[in-house]
Amino acid sequence: MSFGYTLASILPQLPILAVLITGFIMIAMRRDRLSARSALLARLGLSALIAGQVVNTLWILVLPQLFRAVRSRSDYQFLLTGSGLVVSLLLTVGIALLIAAVVTRGPATDPGRPFAPPHQGFPPQHQGFPPQHQAPYQPQPGASAPLPPPPGS
Repeated sequence: MSFGYTLASILPQLPILAVLITGFIMIAMRRDRLSARSALLARLGLSALIAGQVVNTLWILVLPQLFRAVRSRSDYQFLLTGSGLVVSLLLTVGIALLIAAVVTRGPATDPGRPFAPPHQGFPPQHQGFPPQHQAPYQPQPGASAPLPPPPGS
């Protein structure tokens, strides 16, 4: 097997593998934004796609040697069909798992703010405003004198 054939066989596979590995890293980095089930399905799907690409690349590299070694046409067709089915199955399973990861229900977020963190307890009260349970123009706890009513009321 020549160096040129090896390079020409592996080079087209590298961008696909790079995208799949980058996707795997991105899933790991954004684990807090995904449900546990979505993250697991995405990792399994990307793993199946990576395995399919590796098997496909190895098959392409072994094909010339296999062609010289196998003398029977039926054996060669059997090996081609078998390897095609394995690669096709891995790619199909990987894509199906990625689709399942996308449509799997994740944690609920505020529709107005995507990926908003959940509130812990009550929202904070602003300084200078009376508490919501107190009527307006009532003395605040610790105040020295009540506020006069507004003019015209």
